[in-house]
Amino acid sequence: MSIGSVTAPYYSGNTKSQSSLAGLSNDLDSFLMILTTQLQNQDPLSPTDSNEFTKQLTQYADVEQGIQQNANLEKLIALQGTNQAIGAVSYMGQTVKVDYNAFPKGAEETVTLDYALPEDAKTAVIQIHDEDDNLVYSGPAETAKGSHSFEWEGKDGLGNYLPEGSYSFEIKAVDKDEAPIEENLKYSVRGKVTSVEYTDGQTILYLGNVPVNINRVEAILNPAGSETSNT
Repeated sequence: MSIGSVTAPYYSGNTKSQSSLAGLSNDLDSFLMILTTQLQNQDPLSPTDSNEFTKQLTQYADVEQGIQQNANLEKLIALQGTNQAIGAVSYMGQTVKVDYNAFPKGAEETVTLDYALPEDAKTAVIQIHDEDDNLVYSGPAETAKGSHSFEWEGKDGLGNYLPEGSYSFEIKAVDKDEAPIEENLKYSVRGKVTSVEYTDGQTILYLGNVPVNINRVEAILNPAGSETSNT
């Protein structure tokens, strides 16, 4: 399992608006070409009807207004993204809980991993992988429906401390009929925000070298370990 495999991929948020703006511009260019050609080739003895010409000018105004509104909307979206990036600086140094399955681990550090089962499981196993997708730990997990926390000491199955770095985890569970429980499994991890980046319309928090979209933050954890919800 690759790190972050249960998460949605990042995407560029302005591609659609750019496409829409290009479409409106093309519509306007085509309209002006047709209107100009029509005026150049009209019969002097039977010019374009004034009412029809007025309608065409109104259409032109509508297209032009649509382009202007689209441009203003893009500016608002860009401003919102900038404000979000500025606000993200307040996360620096904070320990956050995020809707994600990849996490950083320091040397000889115990890590809290959270998961929620959508139903009771007959059996459940937690598996932890390193950044190269190697299975480094496997052990029993809680089977009751609902939320659970697992304290991983950062050791392999033989009790040896694993090096610091990026890891990921998943729950392998089956129901009473031995069918895999895969849908609606929820994962959460915790980590300290070490840097912030704004790219392609997305604000990214880095937990060590693990990138997480700011929208995945569930809570900010104070030094005592209690949670302050981000919703």
